[in-house]
Amino acid sequence: MEEVTQGTTPFKGSWAEFRNQFKARFETVDEAVDAKERLRTLWQGSMTVPEYAARFNELSTHTGYSKADLRDRFYEHLADSIKDELVHTARPIASLEDLITVSLDIDVRVRQRRAERERQRGCTTATTTAAKPATPLHTTPFTPPARDLNAMDINATRTREEFNRLMRGKCYGCGSTAHVKKDGGHNRDICGYCRRVGHRETVCMDKFLKKPRSQKLAATEEGPEEPQVAASTSTSADAGATNALIVQLMEQQKALADQLASLQKSF
Repeated sequence: MEEVTQGTTPFKGSWAEFRNQFKARFETVDEAVDAKERLRTLWQGSMTVPEYAARFNELSTHTGYSKADLRDRFYEHLADSIKDELVHTARPIASLEDLITVSLDIDVRVRQRRAERERQRGCTTATTTAAKPATPLHTTPFTPPARDLNAMDINATRTREEFNRLMRGKCYGCGSTAHVKKDGGHNRDICGYCRRVGHRETVCMDKFLKKPRSQKLAATEEGPEEPQVAASTSTSADAGATNALIVQLMEQQKALADQLASLQKSF
């Protein structure tokens, strides 16, 4: 401004003079010193390897460092995840160019694997939050009591009394608390464990007592009787039906004997 007020031409009317004075006032006096300082504080951090390599190369051209020094500085400020993979690589990384090339490939693989883990974590979360299947109403199958690891070996043997205590108040055919066995309609149910008819595997006494699984279908139900007063009516009815069947069989046997006797007389 002083030159303008004095009537002289600023910067002697020369662009080169203007640029020299501008640099002297606003730019670093020594570009190498500035580049070295900026390179010293440059770390990959959250940048990708291509971003880090681009900034590194931009500064390295002004430092005057040798290729070997630049290679060591580039490696030193890489992210730990890249360094961990470089330890196991068999590819050459002795030069700066080779180190940058291998680091680029590793960076791509690391980020792809990280994205896969995020997707898998999202799928796992979605699976665990899915609706659970509804359980049948009033059906409470028994669960064998957890074994005490510090208890004596007497726990290895279960008894019928324990089974009856566990089934108290429940249907001996399915485990429901809403009805007793005689009202449950389990006459055709076949146990998948003991193969007997009349109850389901969830309330199988053989399974509770840890007996071997049966491979053959049993003809009749041999499970425990329900220790309930209400069951006495069912027991009486079953006994009456059995007696009637026996009487019918005896009558048929007598009629058959009479027929045989008649045939013998005819001969």
